Amino acid sequence: MNKLDKLSEYFQHGTGVRKLSADYLEFIREELEKKSFYEKVCSFASTIIKINPGKDKAKELQQKLDFSNLKISATDVYSAFVLMIILTIFIDTASFISLLSLNYEIGETVRYIFVVSLVGFALAYYILLYPSIYAKKVRVDAAAEIVKKILYKFIGL
Repeated sequence: MNKLDKLSEYFQHGTGVRKLSADYLEFIREELEKKSFYEKVCSFASTIIKINPGKDKAKELQQKLDFSNLKISATDVYSAFVLMIILTIFIDTASFISLLSLNYEIGETVRYIFVVSLVGFALAYYILLYPSIYAKKVRVDAAAEIVKKILYKFIGL
């Protein structure tokens, strides 16, 4: 049962029950269904391989994910990180064998493998750091928005 199944027209607020408009329900459904590319990649990686980080790292990462409103878990992020490393190693091995079978010089092959490895490991590291970077961006955007709101209030007075 997902969150959309529990969504109804009536909302319990304190002791009273409020009726929600159809437009608001549609908006909530769209927001719950929307996922970014990063969230889709992490969710997909988690279906292939599940890597559980330690309790402390999971708690810290989950706080960043919750703050930045990313709809994934710390397990999903670490799974995408490990899957990207495995994918990089697989691509490197396949490229190395292919280039050697095509009679490329060993120097050219090693340079190519080095560049592919560097890009793959950098991408994997970025996957791991993205929640921290995005949380900082959300904080900066919120701080800028607060400054604008305060400035508008003072100008309006």
